[in-house]
Amino acid sequence: MRAPILILGGMALLLFACGGSSSPVAVPEERTEPGRVLYYRQSPAPRALFAVSADGSSEEQLFVTGDGPGAGVVAADCSPDGTAIIYAVAGYDQSGEVMGTLITANLDGSGNIELSKGLETGQPAWSPDGKSIAFVWRDAWEAFNEIWLMDADGSNLRRLTTGPDGQPRWSPDGKQIAFTSTRDGNREIYTVSIEGGDLLNLTRATAHEVVGWSPDGLQIIYTLGRDIHLVNTDGGDSRTIEITPAVELLGYDAWGPLNPRLSLDGAMLAFTAPVPLGPSGDQVSVAATRASNLTVGVYVTNADGTATHRVDSAESAIFLTWCR
Repeated sequence: MRAPILILGGMALLLFACGGSSSPVAVPEERTEPGRVLYYRQSPAPRALFAVSADGSSEEQLFVTGDGPGAGVVAADCSPDGTAIIYAVAGYDQSGEVMGTLITANLDGSGNIELSKGLETGQPAWSPDGKSIAFVWRDAWEAFNEIWLMDADGSNLRRLTTGPDGQPRWSPDGKQIAFTSTRDGNREIYTVSIEGGDLLNLTRATAHEVVGWSPDGLQIIYTLGRDIHLVNTDGGDSRTIEITPAVELLGYDAWGPLNPRLSLDGAMLAFTAPVPLGPSGDQVSVAATRASNLTVGVYVTNADGTATHRVDSAESAIFLTWCR
């Protein structure tokens, strides 16, 4: 198997850990603020990265990117000091094949470094200690996705899973990664040590998307259909606990939250969801609008499902991550 060749410039790396917790997990600093919501504006043109406060009161365009034909930003993570990001741009090559590239840049758009030119890579995630990066690489020969790890300088590249896998999320102590996989036919959640070894299958249903780990590392938050659930990480109890039903959150029957992620302090969730509008601008059911008059927006809610509100000002947007 040919391994992808990556060149990674030196940069400060994200500490993805939730502060204000009584968890025994050691972190260099507490995160007492939720952070800003980083999203990608698909329309109106030009397509660009934006950062907005958790209450939606302050919004800033960062820089234009992924604005070529068929291209767009599909995933991102921020550096710990909030001055730089790593993001994935997906598009199509001349043959019509989907290609993905990982890029680092300062938040003002300067200092662009292309990490994986010509390779199908995406879904980057920094380890809590900032020393490693997990990402997804599409094996063109095997025709499925694998999770890989590398050191922060791009060295020590190693494959963690054999796929078909995606959505890597680091545990708070940096020792495990949760991810989704269809290796058993259903889209389910697994965990694996960063040293490799046996996988632990935590769920037995389909249509899961990993949100993240609880601050104490004892549960994983994930989506199932329209709802967000919890599952224990020790494998001893695979029952789920519904905490934020999307129909109640948004007030209409729609698809579930897309790419939900915990805020830096662990107190909030942000996600993408449709915003169907009637002729007068009033919110109506998706069934009544279908493909017409459908806006996709970015929402923030408390972790208990209260005080849900839209924060972006775009006609169509994709939530990416939280950033300082």
